[in-house]
Amino acid sequence: IAFPMNHLPDFEFTGMLKEFVKEGEVLGEGVNDTRIEIYNKTTDTEELLTMSNPVSNFVFHFERENKYIVLIRKEGYFAKRFDVIVDQDGCTICFEGLEMSRLSGIFDNHQPTELSASITGDISLRPIKMNEIIEIENIYYKFNKANIKETAESALDNLVNVMRTTPIIIELSSHTDSRGDDEYNMKLSQERAESAVAYIVKKGIARDRITAKGYGESRLVNECENNVNCSEDKHQANRRTEFAVTSIMEDNLYFDKSLKEIIDLEKQSDKNA
Repeated sequence: IAFPMNHLPDFEFTGMLKEFVKEGEVLGEGVNDTRIEIYNKTTDTEELLTMSNPVSNFVFHFERENKYIVLIRKEGYFAKRFDVIVDQDGCTICFEGLEMSRLSGIFDNHQPTELSASITGDISLRPIKMNEIIEIENIYYKFNKANIKETAESALDNLVNVMRTTPIIIELSSHTDSRGDDEYNMKLSQERAESAVAYIVKKGIARDRITAKGYGESRLVNECENNVNCSEDKHQANRRTEFAVTSIMEDNLYFDKSLKEIIDLEKQSDKNA
């Protein structure tokens, strides 16, 4: 998400922490007592650490020619992590991992030598609910194959980041549409689930934290059963990958570590991958 500005690109960002309610709906009440960390990737320093933010908002000044990682954690919620890029890589300011519809309050007074822009963003924090099914969007496989496409890796990377900072054990499930033999679809979906799990494990997540489960065409989300004429879009809705939290961990390699320590572990994990 990029915003064109005319001034020297420094920005004051106000993050409003709100509870996720349902996809596409207005966010719920504010969330207090969060742990907020902001790490500067350019200077390799942690610039903000608030162990227990008592209110449901925070303010931070993002400086030009820097890249940042923001991590927000609260017990009982999925961790929220996103990147901010300022005046680099073609971005005046870009937010990666925040929905465009959640950003507002942009002010630009067009003074080229002053800090003259402010942005307000609603940041959704999703409560952890046992066995709630959450779809992992943009997971695609090659036709009739179990290998994930490279375009799916970023979506799985998001789940990796969540698992690194949220002490959860999950079932990762894969589903097919109704076309083809039922038994074959069950086998293919199991192979696809295992392929996605293998990718996540390669990124440093312990194998015993994930169960791979293929459901074939047994859990269709619409009426497109065998011999029903449906559009490709409707069939695509059934070809999905999901996860559900099955339990909470007592201990986690990452959960009690600072954002900088987590990033150092990630760098080491990437070297070993």
